[in-house]
Amino acid sequence: MIKGAKEYIAAAQKKFEGIQADIAELEKNIAGLESKIDTENEFKIDTIKKNKAIQSEINMYKSALDKACKKRDEIRRENGKTAYREVTAIINEFKREQRPTANKKNLAIIQKVEEIRQLRAEIQEQDRTIQKEISDFIDQAQQFLDPEPKPELILYGQPTKQYDHLHHSNNFSSLTGPTFLNEVTEYSLGIKGGLYEVTPSVQSKLDELKENLAK
Repeated sequence: MIKGAKEYIAAAQKKFEGIQADIAELEKNIAGLESKIDTENEFKIDTIKKNKAIQSEINMYKSALDKACKKRDEIRRENGKTAYREVTAIINEFKREQRPTANKKNLAIIQKVEEIRQLRAEIQEQDRTIQKEISDFIDQAQQFLDPEPKPELILYGQPTKQYDHLHHSNNFSSLTGPTFLNEVTEYSLGIKGGLYEVTPSVQSKLDELKENLAK
């Protein structure tokens, strides 16, 4: 419940209690009179006279109802500016009060994202270790490989040595992700960018946000 809303509505309604009661009473009387109009014998003289009298009274009440509605609208116009200001103040205060209530959830989201980034960093580090072990093994095995370029081993459109081809095949850049290990990608998660990578400037803002949310 919005703080102060119930009290405001109750106080505001008091300004309209009198006129609203008059409008309700007029509408009730009009409905009652309309139900008395005889539509079955409207061709009879007595009925015509009776209906005419009822309709005259209905018209009188409708005229009064129109004046009452105009008076209600006049009250609304007179109080509208103040009412708008008061309603706006209540809403703004409510929004201010509600804003920090999700801080713990937002902080938890940030922590989960940081945990994901840390896990990916660990995968990348593991991949670099694997890549180095493979590279070291190729270096050790170089003495057993044919030193002449081989036509079946093409690199950049030219025959290449077994050693060079092995190194090229097993020394991919890990900037875009692990080269040997399986990895859950942002695409497979249905997320477009930002989950795994963060710039220093963004990290600085993120740290500041975490600090504010933790207060």
